[in-house]
Amino acid sequence: GGGLIATAQWDGRIVIWRLPTGNRPRFEITIGGVSLIAGSPDRRYVLPSATSFRDSTMLMTQVREANDGPPAGPILSPGGILCDAVFSPDGQSLATASSAAATVEERKKVRFEPDGRAGSVQLWDWRRGERRFAPLPMPTEPRGLAFRADGSMLAAACADGLVMLLDPATGHVLQKLDSGVRSKPRTPNLWFPNGLAVFSPDGLRLAT
Repeated sequence: GGGLIATAQWDGRIVIWRLPTGNRPRFEITIGGVSLIAGSPDRRYVLPSATSFRDSTMLMTQVREANDGPPAGPILSPGGILCDAVFSPDGQSLATASSAAATVEERKKVRFEPDGRAGSVQLWDWRRGERRFAPLPMPTEPRGLAFRADGSMLAAACADGLVMLLDPATGHVLQKLDSGVRSKPRTPNLWFPNGLAVFSPDGLRLAT
């Protein structure tokens, strides 16, 4: 009937929860696929950021007002299936990671292709809907993004364990890292190469 939800807990318990009543969504928007949500640093905006973990089908995204959902900027189309999107620390830009393919089947064929043939990272002026510079080709499909807290670096975790460190002001590659974790020829949708990346608060360390 939809009134209860069960959780399987790490300590072995099964807990049954009764859902609260009257907690209706403030707004609902169709976004074209399974997605996570990225929030702006000032909490005023939200961005459907797709997901790399499942077979994403999102081909575009758009920043929305967090309070009631109207568009805050134009639609952004990276030119392929979206894998991740994130706001810059100052909230003025956002980065997208996308496949070069526009269908799930084609994405499976190109995800390990080098030199941008698998996908790219793009930096946007999201209010204008304009790229700040040309798409940045990645060594394999880009799967997850993380900005350093001071905004001076953007990390792109890519398929097959590769990580690109980028200068978000210029698009230049600062460093290329190799985690040593290989997903090729297996699917990169497994839990261990899903593309998650995060900087430490002081910006000195990066976990992928």
